[in-house]
Amino acid sequence: MLAAAQRKANERGVAEWLQGDMRAFDLGGAFDFVFIAANSLLHLHEAEELVSCFRSVRRHLAPGARFVFDVFNPSVRLLAGADGVRRSQESLSFTDPERGSVSVDVAEIYDAAR
Repeated sequence: MLAAAQRKANERGVAEWLQGDMRAFDLGGAFDFVFIAANSLLHLHEAEELVSCFRSVRRHLAPGARFVFDVFNPSVRLLAGADGVRRSQESLSFTDPERGSVSVDVAEIYDAAR
C-alpha cells in the first residue's frame, strides 16, 4: 500500500510516505501540517499510547502548525450490531483507474470490555 501511495505522490509531487510506529517516531524535522487519517488513532487502545503519539506529533509541529486527525465516533446502536459477520458495503465500493472495480466488505466486531 505504501509503495502505491508513494508512486502516486511522486507523480503529483505532493507527499512522502513513511512506515513507522505512530506511538513513538522521530522524522528529524518540523512540519506545518500533520494529519492522522482513516481512524488510525482508534488502533491505540491505551491512554499511554495516545499520549505518546501526541507527544511525538508535538515534537514535529513547526510554530503555527496544524494537527488534524480523523476518528469515527459510533453510536451505541451501531456497536450493538457489530456481530463479526462479513457483509458487502456497496456504498463504499468504487472504481480504481488502475485496478478496475473494487468491492468493499466489512466484518465489524465490538469488544465492550476494551
